Amino acid sequence: MVQSSASVYLAIGQALPTPAPETIQEVRVNTSMYDVQQGSTSGAHIDISTISGTNKYHGIAYIHRGTDWLNAAPFFFKQDGDIPANEKVPQLHRYTAGGSVGGPILKNKLFGYLAYQHVHVSDQEIGISRFTVPTGLTDDRSSGALAAVANENWNFDGSGNLPITSSQINPVALFLMQYKLPNGQYLIPSADPGATPTFNTPDNVSIPGTAYFTADQAIANLDWNPNQKDILALKYYYQHDPSTAPYAYSNVPGSPSTSIPAARSFRSTTLPLSSRTSASWAY
Repeated sequence: MVQSSASVYLAIGQALPTPAPETIQEVRVNTSMYDVQQGSTSGAHIDISTISGTNKYHGIAYIHRGTDWLNAAPFFFKQDGDIPANEKVPQLHRYTAGGSVGGPILKNKLFGYLAYQHVHVSDQEIGISRFTVPTGLTDDRSSGALAAVANENWNFDGSGNLPITSSQINPVALFLMQYKLPNGQYLIPSADPGATPTFNTPDNVSIPGTAYFTADQAIANLDWNPNQKDILALKYYYQHDPSTAPYAYSNVPGSPSTSIPAARSFRSTTLPLSSRTSASWAY
């Protein structure tokens, strides 16, 4: 059984415990009157029971593959006239592969179950960076060209409505505007040719990028029936699920973020009877 008091609003990707559907036997949602094993949290309580072994050997293997082939364009992508037609439907690739096996260790007494799943997702919709740079910004990054861009967009130097000269360009700003990435592109890109910012779609720069999410999940269950009245169940669940965003801290390249939630392990021990006890903890 997997129990969690984590909030969905604190989740990153699939950071909440999410066993594969193929490994779930029962899902329970309790809105009130919890028993003692479901304490520590108010509001609705959700717990998931994973599959156990039986007297017959059983197992599955599966692969799920999904792409953007039949996807419709997201609403705001479709409405934005500055997004090229070939970028209206962002690329999305997802595959899931896993398997499980279960059966008797001692017939009628001891049963085992093991399962594993790997998930890989690459998503351009949340990886593309779109933002606005000054109108007229080109690959000419000389101080004179930057002064001309400033005059075209603002036409003041802080002390009056006077044209800005090349000598007034701040050295730090000049460095940033002229800085190039290892691939030869400017850190702060030029405006896309033909892009016309509007009130609804003010961006005039689009930088492609891909966000990634991967997850490895494992389940191990052991059930012992010492007699017809007692059952001892030992269940273990593991999940590791990092996600990577190319523009996490900035609209421009160079500030990616990889979020790696602490590997989550859930163990539970259950003795179902009138003296039923349960303990679970996670780290």
